[in-house]
Amino acid sequence: MKKITLVTILTLTATALSFSTVKANTIEPTSTDVAVTAIEGEATFNFGSVSPLNLNFSDITFDQAGSANTLTEELPLPTGSLENRSFGETTVEVSVTASGAGLTISEENAGYTLTAQQGTSATQTDAKVTVNLDPLLYDNEAKDDYKVTVTATEVTPQTPES
Repeated sequence: MKKITLVTILTLTATALSFSTVKANTIEPTSTDVAVTAIEGEATFNFGSVSPLNLNFSDITFDQAGSANTLTEELPLPTGSLENRSFGETTVEVSVTASGAGLTISEENAGYTLTAQQGTSATQTDAKVTVNLDPLLYDNEAKDDYKVTVTATEVTPQTPES
C-alpha cells in the first residue's frame, strides 16, 4: 500500500509541477480602452469664375409693328463645388436673380442644387440660364444697377434633437 500511495503522490506532484510551469510561462491577455473622439469638420462651397454678360443693342431686331424684340443671351453659371467634411448630408442651393428694369431670367427657379453625403464631394459644371433684356424698358441712367446675381445658400434639412 505504501508503494501505491508513494506513486500516487509522485504522480500528483509531477502533474502539479507541469501545470505550474505552463502557468508561469503564459501571459494573461489584458486590454485597455482608448477613447475615440470625432471632431466635426465643415462643408465648403466654392464658385468657379464667370464672365461678364454683354447684351448688345446692335443685335436688336424689330417685329412688323416696329417694336424692338427682347435681347436674349445664354449665361453659363459658375461651376459649383461642394466638399462635405462635416457630419451628415449637406445640400447647397444655387439661385439666380436679375435686377434692373426689363432684365429677367427665363427659367423659373433658375439655378441648381448640390448634395453631398459626409466625406464626399459634388460638382456642377454645365448649368446655364437665359437672360432677357427688354430694350424698351432699359434705363441707361441706372446702368450700374443691371446685374445677374448668383447666390449659394445651404439648405440642409435639420433634424430636431429630441
